[in-house]
Amino acid sequence: MLPFGAIVMARRVDALELGKAAARWVPAVWLGRSMASDEHYVMTVEGVMRVRSVKLLPQADQKQDSFRELTPASCAGPLRAHQPVSRVRLPGTPGCTACGKRGITGHGARHSLECRKRRRLWLEGQEAGTGPVAPAPPEVPMGVDLDGAVPQVDQPPTETAAEAPTEAVAEAPAEQTGPAPAEPAWSRRVRLRGKQAEKRKRDPTEGEEMHALEEEYLRLVREQPANPWLIYELAEVPEVFVGEEAGFTENWHELPLDQVLAGRRKELGSLASFHVYDELDPWDVPAGTRILPSRFLYVIKRPGEVKARLVVQETRRMASNLTWLEVFAACPTTIAVRLVVWHALVQDWVIQEGDVSTPFLHAPLDKGAQIYVQPPSCIDVGKIWKLRQALYGLRRSPKMFQQWFAGQMRAIGFERCRGDPQLFYRRRDRAMLVVHADDLRFIASPPEMERLKEQIGERMKIKWIGQLGPAWSKFLGGYWRRVDASEVQLALDPKHVERLRELLGLASSHVGGKTKTVRSPIWSAQEEKNAPHPLDEPTLYWQAVGIIQWIALSRTDVQFAGKELARALVTPTSRDGARLKRVVRYLLGTQDLVLSLKVERNSKLEIQVVGDASYASDERRHSTTGYVVYLQGILLSSASKTQSLVARSSAEAELLAANSAVAEGLMVQSLLLDILGDALPVRAYTDSTACQGVVSRLGLGKLKHVEVRFLWLQEAARTRNLELLKLNTRENVADMLTKGLQPTQFEHLRDLVGLRRVTEPVPQLHMMEQVWSAVTDRVLDTATRAALDYFTEEPHDKIVRRCVREAVKQCGDADEDCHRCRGHASGPCQLAVDCYDQALERCLHSYVQVPA
Repeated sequence: MLPFGAIVMARRVDALELGKAAARWVPAVWLGRSMASDEHYVMTVEGVMRVRSVKLLPQADQKQDSFRELTPASCAGPLRAHQPVSRVRLPGTPGCTACGKRGITGHGARHSLECRKRRRLWLEGQEAGTGPVAPAPPEVPMGVDLDGAVPQVDQPPTETAAEAPTEAVAEAPAEQTGPAPAEPAWSRRVRLRGKQAEKRKRDPTEGEEMHALEEEYLRLVREQPANPWLIYELAEVPEVFVGEEAGFTENWHELPLDQVLAGRRKELGSLASFHVYDELDPWDVPAGTRILPSRFLYVIKRPGEVKARLVVQETRRMASNLTWLEVFAACPTTIAVRLVVWHALVQDWVIQEGDVSTPFLHAPLDKGAQIYVQPPSCIDVGKIWKLRQALYGLRRSPKMFQQWFAGQMRAIGFERCRGDPQLFYRRRDRAMLVVHADDLRFIASPPEMERLKEQIGERMKIKWIGQLGPAWSKFLGGYWRRVDASEVQLALDPKHVERLRELLGLASSHVGGKTKTVRSPIWSAQEEKNAPHPLDEPTLYWQAVGIIQWIALSRTDVQFAGKELARALVTPTSRDGARLKRVVRYLLGTQDLVLSLKVERNSKLEIQVVGDASYASDERRHSTTGYVVYLQGILLSSASKTQSLVARSSAEAELLAANSAVAEGLMVQSLLLDILGDALPVRAYTDSTACQGVVSRLGLGKLKHVEVRFLWLQEAARTRNLELLKLNTRENVADMLTKGLQPTQFEHLRDLVGLRRVTEPVPQLHMMEQVWSAVTDRVLDTATRAALDYFTEEPHDKIVRRCVREAVKQCGDADEDCHRCRGHASGPCQLAVDCYDQALERCLHSYVQVPA
């Protein structure tokens, strides 16, 4: 608590909304503290206000005494005491009605003319000193404004008020034994309003003294020390209501209540710091307005911490009035991400990575947007939120954040690439930046790196992860590391392969299992003896193919296999399931493969494109296109696609493949034209002599079945710095993207494309971390719990027994060598499940025996 009238510095209630140059602390006088809300009442130049935080100036700089002398509101002394006086009354005039009613208040009688004349003569004698009573200092007249006294209103002059009263009052000072006491300082500010009062002469030095004191106070306020004595301070974020309801994961696993409440408090505090919403009463919402629901999403971020994310539940049905133009948000291409790596390796610059905290909360809503949200039930207090900033769950939030982010980059000199809107560049120093949602990666020269980090940090709340170095770091779903000044490696996230193993039920090597691997992901094209039948659980097939499609972005060797598996998503059969299992086995055996992005500084600065096609390679006679794009030895892009048209000749199929490959190369040329300002030449390679002949001449010639629109390469070869060259089939890396090859040729092309095995350990997931994360997501059966107890050697109230029966070979083919113990061999052989480990010579089955 502070003394009343203390001079303090008060933090403004709108401090978080002010700019960095604005004053957040203002001088004020402390008046008191609220017992209900712990808020302070202070007086500022703007008036009385309530604030959350106050701090006192250092004791040496306090000027309490002088300030109290000049400020009547802070005066605590008594009013000026009236000295004792003796009163002498004028005797009444005989026959005067007013004098006869003396002592009766408000009698309303008027003094007679003779009485008024007699009274005037008596007063004149008193002024001349001939009266019987010694004159005394005049009493404080009517209208004197004293500290703490109620001022009297001046009455208009009337005939009665102008006349002299019947009773003359005179004051005589009492006898004094010593000198009169000095007039106190607080009595010097008496303001006289009465007309009959004598005007006090102001001391000429008083104004100068007050002005000097004010100047000294302002100097202390402006030049306050860096660490003033902190008297009382509250949190920047006020206490928020977080409710008492429990929190659950998406699988309805209840979380600790204290961690849930802490997560809610942190999330709501973040919303308040960005001023995301304004609270309204329900009757203030316009009629007919759709109010969107909201909820909390809970995730276990780390042991002992639960992350609560407040999201708006704006589904597609609720946002049916929004078009795709209003909700579209771009993602960076693979080419843009690898162009940043290429530029860093060429310039020998460091690669900096960062993560924008709460990205959507930075972006304001569009002008005129009226979005109302119902708070979650756990914190609902009868209010409606009107959003001011974007919020998670709104379909327009990603686009709003991208527009806001582009404006911030424009403010520090970056330009947005026209070919890829998530790639930014600055021509004056050739700095580059690529962003995906809230993850960003940028490069700059060493002198500009720290300055650029400061500029970005001033405009958004960002967490700098670090620079890309020899240790593996995760970015955009993959693991990256910089081996040396000229090479960066990209490894697959092992959790995807482990998820595929789990979906297909393959044995895990972490627990002593054994899975047979293959050298190539492509299956043979021989006819099958039995007709395929539909899969019983196609959802597992769909999930597995989706994971493989994501893996194929960084693993060129499985792009053709993933494309073929995706063509069977509508009605997957048992044959497709067997092919899927082969691809997964290949991935399990090649987890140590990484994509090497090594720049060749001595090579020409040109875009190299390699394309190939397989003619009529499927049942419907559609051909397959494959291509790769390089820039100074770095793989920028690769793809395997099924041609939309049925080619009538191999020359037409190769021409369609060349069209797709050159189009990808021209896209890279456009991106580099924005960044470098020069159009790099494009060198396209093909192993088809017929395709090279069609491009080198004009017109269709003998290929009359080819559509004219595919002849644009003839014009591009003459006007767009494009050249089509011949390549040996054995060195054509695009051949692995069009058909199945022999393992030796496949591994040779895999090395040429940049996939290499590493001896250093690739990031692996710990087996028990996977197991215990699965425990939090679903209820495990008794046998699985028993197996967990066995491998972790934790005490349990049940005894786990291992199966010791002799194993026999149950079935075997080219891809399966399944053993079963005699006790477990009665059931049918399940696909890709080995219950007997030949290396450990024991059955992997376990059963639980409950003690008696």
